[in-house]
Amino acid sequence: MTLNLAYLDIIVVTAIKTKNMKTLLNILTFILVSLSCFAQDRISLSNATLELPKGAKKITKEQALSHISKKFNNDKVAMESVSQALRFNHYLSKDVLISFNTSDIAKTGDIAVDRNHLLNMKKGLDELFKGNESYRSEIKNLADKSIVIIQYSIGSSLCIRFYSFNKEFTRALTGTLVFNKDNQDEAKSAMNMIEKTLKFNN
Repeated sequence: MTLNLAYLDIIVVTAIKTKNMKTLLNILTFILVSLSCFAQDRISLSNATLELPKGAKKITKEQALSHISKKFNNDKVAMESVSQALRFNHYLSKDVLISFNTSDIAKTGDIAVDRNHLLNMKKGLDELFKGNESYRSEIKNLADKSIVIIQYSIGSSLCIRFYSFNKEFTRALTGTLVFNKDNQDEAKSAMNMIEKTLKFNN
């Protein structure tokens, strides 16, 4: 979709001069919808949908490893975090590497979890990263999902990980964002977008 601002400007001026408020409101609504379309891309995973910043592109595992190699100078920890993610879907948003993995517990036969699972997971992660001054964690119980988000340094890079379940705890989505200090704002913005727009399939 191309937003021709010069053309719209003429229409807006005309609408104001003729006091055609209905036309003006329609134009403003169109602009808001158009701008929102420019702001993000909605992607579909096997058990959920979510939005990523506009311009994020899906890449292969090999491309993800190549990005880590170039961006973080073959940092061992960062390389291993990607190479071990065999089933992940990888996306690149500017210089933020975003990876997702899905699980449908009912279909895969994975061990069912209860509502204390994420709380226990957070406690375990807090214990695991005890002493790491860069480590932060939080748990959120929202209307349609629950999510644990942690952030920490790994070698020369930074990492945000999240673990989320639908309200029935039958579907799970985990994800990792790997980035450097120069891209912290982009990474946090992407994580906020994922959290707000993540919708598990029925």
